[in-house]
Amino acid sequence: MESCAAQNTPLEPPELVLVDSASDPEVALPDRFRERIRLVREEVSGLGRARARGIRETYGDVLIFADDDTIFPPDYQEKALRILSERPYLGAIGCQLLPEFEGPLVLPQHYYWERLALRRFTGDHWSNRWDDFATTPIGGGMVVRRFAAEEWARKFKHTPWRYELGRKGKSMSGAEDVDLTHTVCEMGYGKGVFEELKLTHIIPRERLTADFLVKITEGNARSWAFIRGMLDPVMRPPPRTIAHRIKILAEAWRRNRLDRALILAEDRGAYMGWRQVEEARVLFYA
Repeated sequence: MESCAAQNTPLEPPELVLVDSASDPEVALPDRFRERIRLVREEVSGLGRARARGIRETYGDVLIFADDDTIFPPDYQEKALRILSERPYLGAIGCQLLPEFEGPLVLPQHYYWERLALRRFTGDHWSNRWDDFATTPIGGGMVVRRFAAEEWARKFKHTPWRYELGRKGKSMSGAEDVDLTHTVCEMGYGKGVFEELKLTHIIPRERLTADFLVKITEGNARSWAFIRGMLDPVMRPPPRTIAHRIKILAEAWRRNRLDRALILAEDRGAYMGWRQVEEARVLFYA
């Protein structure tokens, strides 16, 4: 909240809205923020619902999403608005997500960079392909033009399968950011990531364990399979033949214990995601 309230801007101060996603107990704003930040409560938990509520509660032409574990530099909003002004063909942009680890690293760093919402790159990259992950804004720091955000919120409200997207309680579900950028591309705009946009992503101690990395890998694979299958109703799941299973097991067997668990978790998550797709299609596309 401090980093959001401290944004440098030559225009009027940004409108700041904090969405309490069905917290128990309810969120209470510290006194020093009550004049700057408006608190609204969403009674049903879930990151997708919280973002949709935030869109409905705000009025600016550009929205910047902040998660509860992200810290913005003072010039983030200023840079983001300039980039969108210079590139009217882009509907959403994102940033580098640089870690602040809150505990000792018990594994080599590449495990965290590959599995958590961390991103470091050089140069600017954009495209109009929704499934090009390298140019897709992810997590906190996503900047979206209002017309695209409102269209996504409308679709979210009227397509109940989207309620499964985004973190919810202890669930490792995600992909609501991919769904939002799909809307951007569907409307004829591009999306991209820009080197000068950076924020700090706080990684708590409990996310530094091998067990958490296995869980998040399975959750990400499940979410990616689910969103791909639901956005393309004619897509069919890859066949899970005996040959496929043998290939996965053989690949896993050659790796160390953690890599083996990650390979199996990714395969298991993708299978669960496609099962979820098949069930959802019966309900919503029949």
